Amino acid sequence: MSVAIGMGSDADEPIMRQAAEALNGSGVAWQMRVLSAHRSRTTPSTPPAGPPTAASKAIIAGAGGAADVPGVPAAVTHLARWTRLTALDRPDAKGGPPRHRRGRRRPPRRALVVRILTTSDPDLVEKRPQARQQMAAQVHARGATMQARLGRWAPAATVPPVSELLARLGFATARAVIVCADELGFSLAANEAVYAALRSGPATSASLIVAAPWARGAAADYRGEDVGVQLALNAEHDLYRWGPLTHAPSLLDGDGGFPRTVEDVWEHADLDEVRREWRAQLERAIYWGFDVSHLAVHRAEVTLKPEFFDAYLDLADELALPIRLPSADIETKAGFPFRSLAAEAAVLCPARVVDLGPAQLAEEFVELLAGLPEGLTELVLRPVLDGPELRRAAPKSWAERSGHAVALASGGALARALEATATLPVSYRQLRAAMRSERKGR
Repeated sequence: MSVAIGMGSDADEPIMRQAAEALNGSGVAWQMRVLSAHRSRTTPSTPPAGPPTAASKAIIAGAGGAADVPGVPAAVTHLARWTRLTALDRPDAKGGPPRHRRGRRRPPRRALVVRILTTSDPDLVEKRPQARQQMAAQVHARGATMQARLGRWAPAATVPPVSELLARLGFATARAVIVCADELGFSLAANEAVYAALRSGPATSASLIVAAPWARGAAADYRGEDVGVQLALNAEHDLYRWGPLTHAPSLLDGDGGFPRTVEDVWEHADLDEVRREWRAQLERAIYWGFDVSHLAVHRAEVTLKPEFFDAYLDLADELALPIRLPSADIETKAGFPFRSLAAEAAVLCPARVVDLGPAQLAEEFVELLAGLPEGLTELVLRPVLDGPELRRAAPKSWAERSGHAVALASGGALARALEATATLPVSYRQLRAAMRSERKGR
């Protein structure tokens, strides 16, 4: 079993060599080639541009920002691919480190390749713990060096249970919640419900669908609230449609909007177009004046494919934004450790996400909050004021959405439940501040 490593130029070799070194540390064989997506993509003997050898089980492809090398293996093989270098990934003219990596380490995706290979190679299953022990030893050594420099250890103390992430946020508590009102921009009625929940209700954060029809209206009414961007590749409603901001033919369905299903996106989307589109949505929100607090994904199942998760994590890593991720129990279904990869990239996220149903009674919310495990939980609601437009646009979910608007009202069911259970509400903006503070200290 081996991994094929390809690059567009020998100038990329210092970066791609890191992948080879990591594979060596895990006992995985590899082969490395310089390719040209434009001049040698049909050469059958040159992995990964042509058909891979029988032993190749994964591909790591990298090239400059305008190159097509990473896209070629996706077109001519069945194998997954990782890593896309940009001009910023290259060493500078004086041989210094790439510009976006100065001052901090940005864990590459090579670890993901090794972890997925362990699912089908018994030898790697035995070698992987050894590699992890070596990494743990390096971490312990760095910690010992730091403590020696400080000249002391922190004093031991007996304290109540505290979530590790919440402690990093400065809270001495075991559990807390982010109450997030999703799909700002969906409609005028959605904008009114979301802003009411933020300004007078219990919502602590909201997520904007920049591609949605009323996103510009949401920007006009923005007053500095905690709002993140809900990156979109889907428009699931039959009669209510939206589409990409960029020229992205692979992200269109027959109606001229985003595809309705995640499976359609997985099957047809070009990953370079995905990256450009998601970046355009984020930049549009910033241009409109939003102080973006976090990233989420509309139809989060999209990121259960490693290639799409990689694009998502790269954007969050670059802008130092926390993200929403599915709960850890979904990792088995996804087949790769997306939460561990986010942690390695020092990208913060809530420990779990609870997508609320149409509960409207305070007693139901009290039961939910009282039963939450320790850590930071995100509660996701999609409030929209009831009316004929909502019922026509979302015939299957209008009752739930209008129920969320009632629950998030000032003095509503959720506000009463938070007070009754003494649950600490926090915001994504607080998570972002902690994340950026930690990165500055590196």
